[in-house]
Amino acid sequence: MRATLLFWAKLVFCYMEPLKYCRNVANVKTLWYDEVVSKNRYPHLRIRHRRADAEHIRPETNPIQVSFRMEEYIMKKLSKRFLTLAIAGVMAMAMAVQAFADNATQVPPPPTPVEMEVESSLKDVPLQSNGPVSDCYVVPQELILADQQKAKEEAASISLVIPRSVYWQTEGSSPYAYIAQTTNYTCGLACTQMALKNINGTLPSESVLLSELGTTSSAGTNPNKIPEVLNAHQSRGTYAVRWMGSHVTTDLFKQNLWNTLTSKCSPIVHVAISESSGWQYNSTGHYLAIYSMLSDYSKVAICDPYGGYVGVNSWRWYDKETKNVYAALKHGYIYVTT
Repeated sequence: MRATLLFWAKLVFCYMEPLKYCRNVANVKTLWYDEVVSKNRYPHLRIRHRRADAEHIRPETNPIQVSFRMEEYIMKKLSKRFLTLAIAGVMAMAMAVQAFADNATQVPPPPTPVEMEVESSLKDVPLQSNGPVSDCYVVPQELILADQQKAKEEAASISLVIPRSVYWQTEGSSPYAYIAQTTNYTCGLACTQMALKNINGTLPSESVLLSELGTTSSAGTNPNKIPEVLNAHQSRGTYAVRWMGSHVTTDLFKQNLWNTLTSKCSPIVHVAISESSGWQYNSTGHYLAIYSMLSDYSKVAICDPYGGYVGVNSWRWYDKETKNVYAALKHGYIYVTT
């Protein structure tokens, strides 16, 4: 911004200096005809000058008028050139801004995940129109209060750094392993499986994870159990729950997701979504795994286990604006603290 202002200041200065020069030239010319020429070598010019206002002296032969007409002519010329230059400068700046915006919007898409089959003894009939089963878990107030002070301290020290070039930051796996939920209530289990598969390359059995998570058909999966299970089966990062509340700011959410991905781990979010707010289906409680994020924090790439469950390809993985995911948060999200 400072460089732009300096450029325009220099341009105006360069424009004014020739005008001053031309005005000075015209004044000197007038003075010359007024004082020097009229009193020295050319007496006939003296007569003309004295009778400049006479009707028989044509205005175009009056040296004073000629000098002022020349100044006016030069000023008009310079004004036109300055106007042309100014328009060209504005157009160049507009094109540069547009080019920058195009560059930001033309970021290549995130890597495409690969769906993998997991042996499961749990199967049910997909009910696509109903959305996933909503969990009935009620977050104890003491858990929110315990996380509140820590979240406030983190939020106070956040400084999001946006690089010049925008790119997708992945959690490290190439490609990311996508796992679909096998029942209407095991989205939390599927997201836990995805996180562990992409960290370790292997998975505990479904029965072990079901038992450790305490997943049930009536209540779904307790968010507090997911980080416990993740930490028990991997050592790359220490997972924790960030319980949703007024202490969780948008910047804190973005920073937590970014730090988790740069730690080569997958964050998991718990959301309440609806078609009216731009999502594909309705659910008052659902888990999603995040496997990539734009470096300007504007979008996240999501693996949705419900998409594979109902067999809709466009629901398996997609990207969403980060602010929309933040707005949909219900209980909170599971992220890496270290």
